Amino acid sequence: MAFVHLHNHTEYSMLDGATRISDMVKRAVDLGMPAVAITDHGYMYGVPELALACDAVNHNAPDYKVWSHDKAFLEKDRRDELEEPDPEENPQGWEQYHKDMELWDKQGNIDELKPAPVIKPIFGCEVYFTPDDTLARDRKPELYHMILLAKNNEGYRNLMHLVSESAVDGFYYRPRTTFEMLKKYHEGLIATSACIAGVIPKSIDRGEYEVAKQWAQTFSDLFGKEDFYIEIQNHGPEVTTDSGLSERQINDVLVRLANELGLKVVGTNDIHYLKQEDAYTQDLMLCIGMGKHVSDTNRMKFKNDQFYLKSPEEMAEALKDHPECLATSLEIADKCNVTKRTC
Repeated sequence: MAFVHLHNHTEYSMLDGATRISDMVKRAVDLGMPAVAITDHGYMYGVPELALACDAVNHNAPDYKVWSHDKAFLEKDRRDELEEPDPEENPQGWEQYHKDMELWDKQGNIDELKPAPVIKPIFGCEVYFTPDDTLARDRKPELYHMILLAKNNEGYRNLMHLVSESAVDGFYYRPRTTFEMLKKYHEGLIATSACIAGVIPKSIDRGEYEVAKQWAQTFSDLFGKEDFYIEIQNHGPEVTTDSGLSERQINDVLVRLANELGLKVVGTNDIHYLKQEDAYTQDLMLCIGMGKHVSDTNRMKFKNDQFYLKSPEEMAEALKDHPECLATSLEIADKCNVTKRTC
């Protein structure tokens, strides 16, 4: 079974996420995941660290080390200095070496033999979407969560511009992203409806199914049916909406809505810490951020300890009502291929 986590908050979701990026990448590799995303609240400060952490893993892979070494020496006409790896000690490297030599003899270039990455970074952000295109400041803004992921180089640049504009021109309480901004910068982006704080699940929670459906249609029209996904989560019965609905109840409605509009459903876990035992540490961080004591009863806190980087098997159990949503995470990961991390 394979799965990719696409909704992850790291230490760069300040005093909200307690996940160190290097640890997150290592954990994802240990669990056999081919990619991992970063979707911090409102900003993209963790992107360089995610890129470096994935590069460190990928460049240390046996086949990649041999390929890069072969490439450097072959291109400098130093083939006679290359040594064949031991097939017993390094079978991957031995196989890579022989493929490199064979292709070099045929065409004088081995770029196409570059090994696939062990783990691919996916660059994203959980933006604060507001339906108020006027960006009024005379009242507390109406804000909803929305996940945006860079699909390609254009999407990466657009996401940086979008996040910057939201923070500079749209900031009030939070960096606000309007629909006009999404229209301006949507090319190359994949979007999901986010957690129960998204405008679509919030509308469902308020009993406004047609409003939710209209928002889903609007986003689908903008990003394209192939790049807008309905997101579902299940952190356990303790996690409920404002009206008291469980995530499973909301999920059933979201899936029905997706089916009516011909949209795909993707499963995620709203990760705020790496392992289950880190829940208490993350709660302490929340208290620091809000100026509260752990003993305070009237404060924001997570309902349980399920907001961690779960294994594919744990995700399959959590979302067993809708198993098709697990494979969709791989589909999205396959689409996301940023090769140049510059503006």
